[in-house]
Amino acid sequence: MSLSDTIKAMTQRYAAALNTPGAAGAGDFFDDDADLLPPGPDNLKGRAAIQAFWAAATDAFEQPTLTTTDVAEIAPGCAREIGTYAARVKETGAAVSGKYVFIWRKIDGEWKIWTDIWTSHQGQT
Repeated sequence: MSLSDTIKAMTQRYAAALNTPGAAGAGDFFDDDADLLPPGPDNLKGRAAIQAFWAAATDAFEQPTLTTTDVAEIAPGCAREIGTYAARVKETGAAVSGKYVFIWRKIDGEWKIWTDIWTSHQGQT
């Protein structure tokens, strides 16, 4: 399987985890020392903090989708993914969308997200 196909498959598995109550298992896709850089001033560090963030997000958002648009190898065992996301606000049904960048790192034969940053369209979070 190509690097691009591997990363796309991992991203779809990650999106499936985000679609479960409490985003069960979403943190497992991140490296132990990963960084999550959501819109706004606060950054999160580490798998546990990232899992807690996504668990809380499932209270407000539903039906998240991730669509990979580009994958490139940065260095051996390191890849950059660019994509788009979409979801719905549970309370209102309003659509939210934006772009993301994942930096993936291969650790002990497994690809893990090392850095996750996104921007939203129209000032959404």
